[in-house]
Amino acid sequence: MLRCVSGATLRIASLSLAFILTGSIECRAAEAADSVNLREVEVVATSQRISRLDDSGVLTVDASLIGKNLRSLGEADAVGYLKLLPGVTSGNDYGSGLSIQGGDYSHTLFRINGAPLFFPYHFGGIFSVVSPAHYPIVKLEKAIHELPVPSRLGGLVDMSTRRGKLDRVAGSGNVGVISSGLGMSIPVSGTLDVIASARISYIDELYGKLLRGNSSATYYDLGDVSVTAVWTPGLHDRITSDFFMNSDNLRILDDAYAMNTLMKWKNIVASVGWEHRMGKGVIKTSAYYSGFSNRLSLAMPQLGLRLPSGISQVSVNGTIDLPIDSLWRVKAGYDLMLNTVLPQWADLSGYSSPHVEPEKEHGYEAALSAGVYRRVSQPLMLSVAVRVAGYAQGRYRKLLVDPSVTASLSESWGNIKFQVASYSQALHQVGFSDIGLASNFWLGSTAELPVQRALSAAVNYNKSFFDGRYTCSADIYFKRLWNSSEYDGYILGLLDGDYTARDNILTGDGYNYGVDLMLSRNFGRFIGSAGYAFGIARRRFDPTVGWVTASSELRHSVNMFARYRIDSRWSLSAAFTYASGRPVTPIKAFYMVGENVFMDYGRRNSGNLPAYHRLDLSATYSFATRKLLQLRHFVNVSVLNAYGHRNIDIVSYNYDSDDNMFYRKEVASLYRFMPSVSYTIEF
Repeated sequence: MLRCVSGATLRIASLSLAFILTGSIECRAAEAADSVNLREVEVVATSQRISRLDDSGVLTVDASLIGKNLRSLGEADAVGYLKLLPGVTSGNDYGSGLSIQGGDYSHTLFRINGAPLFFPYHFGGIFSVVSPAHYPIVKLEKAIHELPVPSRLGGLVDMSTRRGKLDRVAGSGNVGVISSGLGMSIPVSGTLDVIASARISYIDELYGKLLRGNSSATYYDLGDVSVTAVWTPGLHDRITSDFFMNSDNLRILDDAYAMNTLMKWKNIVASVGWEHRMGKGVIKTSAYYSGFSNRLSLAMPQLGLRLPSGISQVSVNGTIDLPIDSLWRVKAGYDLMLNTVLPQWADLSGYSSPHVEPEKEHGYEAALSAGVYRRVSQPLMLSVAVRVAGYAQGRYRKLLVDPSVTASLSESWGNIKFQVASYSQALHQVGFSDIGLASNFWLGSTAELPVQRALSAAVNYNKSFFDGRYTCSADIYFKRLWNSSEYDGYILGLLDGDYTARDNILTGDGYNYGVDLMLSRNFGRFIGSAGYAFGIARRRFDPTVGWVTASSELRHSVNMFARYRIDSRWSLSAAFTYASGRPVTPIKAFYMVGENVFMDYGRRNSGNLPAYHRLDLSATYSFATRKLLQLRHFVNVSVLNAYGHRNIDIVSYNYDSDDNMFYRKEVASLYRFMPSVSYTIEF
């Protein structure tokens, strides 16, 4: 029987887990012994498992553990780990987004503490803008969702701070090869906790010479900051406020063409949320602002070109989760959203007449969602949910009804979940880049660019066996798409005096289907996983042309991860990735008409780049010091692309007027046998 201590913290140690139980304890005297009523208990497990798969197929990743094993240029990145999972890919090293089961990058919703993040990457997809020390809990949902994802057709990546009251001041610092970061967690009072982190780069100072060629030079710097405050005024209430901002600046000078290219982008996210527990039910409500802007410009002696774009979203939303009894459960929610978009436009100087800046576009969305859950028997749960939304932009009005039906079965032979669901997405993202650079821009739906729709059918099976030491999972999915969008413009078209972004966008239908397989070992000194994915993605923008391969299709992919703990200080890890070559549109022929070059393209995405494969190796040495302050130290040495394979990310063609010859130019990945070292300290 537990001893009666008001407001106590209970620590229970076992052979494999350390649990921290916090809560309010109501004490009552008894004649023989003290009794304790635990009104609220939160359990946090300390484990060496990087990821966990629950019965419904949702994957939860511990980003703080990933940072001690996998690093890119000295930086920890949970989103980078997600690329090692079957059915999740960015296509190449420069891919600035996640394609989940053949979907477009824009179909995946990234969130930090419940607020959307429109562009989650630093330059080239090297690592995400989100600090894993600040947002260590990362959850991934592929195709199956408990309630429809707000205004997205695909997956969900949810990053959040840890729950639970802080019991001491803690912090961490990291020094890497391109940036350094610092994070602090401070229990300001018995009811208020503050978490803050920041990161800044010095890549130009250390690697400036390596980024300069005979006739070109690249300059780049980045920075991000996060602040979270958690106030728990009582036993039943939790109020969280969050602020995040990142800023990236990329400049490329090319003396051969006397060209100066500048790209600046930033995210700003601010949110506040309230959670109230009432008996067995929970009410949550929140409000947020999320904005993203990009400033792309190009300057030459006779020409100046700016291509600004941006998007912001303001929302008030809430949910209620209410168990009725042991058999019935109800969930409901609402969303009110305002999207403000600045479409990409071309501001010219020194060429024809300047363009007129377009007005910002405003789109409105209001939605109600509800789900009813019924436990038919101990192993079988059925649920029916629906999201009803109204969308308006200008004169375009749309009523969107998205139902879903889900069945979950838990037996000794495994857990299986099946769902058929409809989804709607009022936002489109297009641009020149197939790899999702920050220059790609967002647009709201109109009559000419209708709301995207999808009908999804997916099955997830997972099973833990040998006392949880091994886990296997399989996903089978099919998704039918309507009103998918793709950019059909070309760079020279920006010089036209009547250039309008919406005039260069194709819309059409599509479908994705495939299977994901994964096996994980979760115990002992050796842990790891192996995954395989097969996927088909097709689009149809012109009925006369028919179905074509989508740029997001990767037919086959294999991912493996392994970590071996030699002793209490040394650990080794390795990650291997293989993927079929990314689809590209081949060039069949070149023509010269006067001094102008014309290209004859083949069928859209009918060609492929060479297959992509890469092996990353890492070693981590950890130790502790206990002089004035107990400190934990981690030294990580990593090698990206350990065998130096030349992965081709971009293929272009150049014309040499002196030799009257066309040349094929292949741009290889930045990751070609790239070593790095980092030092992290925690207290």
